[in-house]
Amino acid sequence: MIIGVVEYWKTGISSNTFSYIDDKIERCACRTFQKLYPKTYMEYKIELDKLSNRPQRHQGYKTKTFAVKIKDQYIGITKAFITHSQWLKYPFNQKMTPYTEEGRNLYLKQFDMKKKLPLNRPPLYDVDILVQHKNDKLYNLNTT
Repeated sequence: MIIGVVEYWKTGISSNTFSYIDDKIERCACRTFQKLYPKTYMEYKIELDKLSNRPQRHQGYKTKTFAVKIKDQYIGITKAFITHSQWLKYPFNQKMTPYTEEGRNLYLKQFDMKKKLPLNRPPLYDVDILVQHKNDKLYNLNTT
């Protein structure tokens, strides 16, 4: 959800605003972890480059964030400041979306790209480990 908000606003707001968003999320996470783990909440702060979720996004960042450990993997809260704000030559086109063929073609045309974009968002986890089907029901985050 954080990444979606950041990607939407990256063309119109400054990196200072991203830092403001990060501060608000950090304060909320800190209060939550303090309530859950009163004496050890600071042990849940992990460097971004050690997170298993979105490893390409967090690579090289030593800033700490709150995370939980699930099956030897740290799953944590990303930071908005990682996405640098940018000013675009063209205004945002609502039809330009990665979810439709038309939207992808508009993106390629606007930025003069000759070939299709690579999939820059690989799966976060091994699906077989985290998803389990039982009696035609889907269970997420399989812990068995």
